Amino acid sequence: MEKLLRIKIKIKIYFFLGILISSCQPIEYEETPHFHNYYPLQISSEKEFLVTDIIHNSFGKDTNTYFLKEVVAEQFLDLEGDTVYRIERFSKDDSNANYTIKDVWTAKKNHNRALLTEANEKGYARMLTIVTNADTSISKYLNKTNYSKEDILGIVTED
Repeated sequence: MEKLLRIKIKIKIYFFLGILISSCQPIEYEETPHFHNYYPLQISSEKEFLVTDIIHNSFGKDTNTYFLKEVVAEQFLDLEGDTVYRIERFSKDDSNANYTIKDVWTAKKNHNRALLTEANEKGYARMLTIVTNADTSISKYLNKTNYSKEDILGIVTED
């Protein structure tokens, strides 16, 4: 009887050790990708847009359509030692007209966000990362045809 009891105890110990050893597999963490190409900043890169600006007020609405071109003109180091890009923005009212300079922005980015400075007002653009098994708010934009800067970049102004 004592021999049978020892065998049962050994089986329980081996079973417990088997579960313990099999559950001690190392956890492999995958690096979360950051999409730096979502907001590319290369010297001499250009982007052209057809902009429709609609202003609603108590008198009705005012619609303005124009062409906008952004050119990453140069890069330099700021006082914090970060690389900053100068973005020159040009506009024109007619597709046959020449572009004239509209304003100048600066931009810099780190591993998870881009900092845009427009007319001395700073705003952060969030970089996208892949999130699995999470409820994201992008579904509300899937059927939209018009987007604002805040919709696309998720800008939050800095205090």
